[in-house]
Amino acid sequence: MSRIWNLVNSHHQEAEVHTLSLEDMPHAVRAAAPERRQSPRTNAYVPLFVYGYDSAKQPFHQDTHTMQVSANGGLVRLDANVRCGQKLLLMNRVTKREQECYVVALTKHAKRAHSHVAVSFTQPAPGFWKTRS
Repeated sequence: MSRIWNLVNSHHQEAEVHTLSLEDMPHAVRAAAPERRQSPRTNAYVPLFVYGYDSAKQPFHQDTHTMQVSANGGLVRLDANVRCGQKLLLMNRVTKREQECYVVALTKHAKRAHSHVAVSFTQPAPGFWKTRS
């Protein structure tokens, strides 16, 4: 477990990347934005543990799952308050494989405690989402 925290913490100490989320962009810019995904997403439920730091720089871990996946990332449901550009570590609960990723977009729900968080792997990993060990 300390390897996981050390990996996530290594980015926590680096300079932080700041990008706009879709919510921060004006509606006209969002509507005109081209598709930027490197590979198509498919609906999939993959159980995960997610490790990282929240926006208050407090460590967190969460037992969650994917909603959509691709070879380069996916869409994950998170309760933690995260920001675009920050590093997270995912662990596939079935295969126990780990994968670093960055938050690339998020959608907060006003009436719910969770967000839908789009993540992009630091390196393509199409086999990460396997549901068999």
